[in-house]
Amino acid sequence: MNKQEFWVVGGLYSDTRFTRLEEGTRAVEGPFPSYEDAESTWKERTQAHRSDACARFTIVACAPNPRRKAA
Repeated sequence: MNKQEFWVVGGLYSDTRFTRLEEGTRAVEGPFPSYEDAESTWKERTQAHRSDACARFTIVACAPNPRRKAA
């Protein structure tokens, strides 16, 4: 059985509409085996950028790939 994976994605956006990432600021971290592990990294990233109104990070859950064989 494949398990769900979690990723932390985000970066610095050009404005507070959050529609365009600034060049070179994209961040993708993971996969994490649990939501709690991803949340820990998410908290680190958001705390590091708490004074920047154009920074945004989120946790993304990926559905298992049915074609990938379980280890």
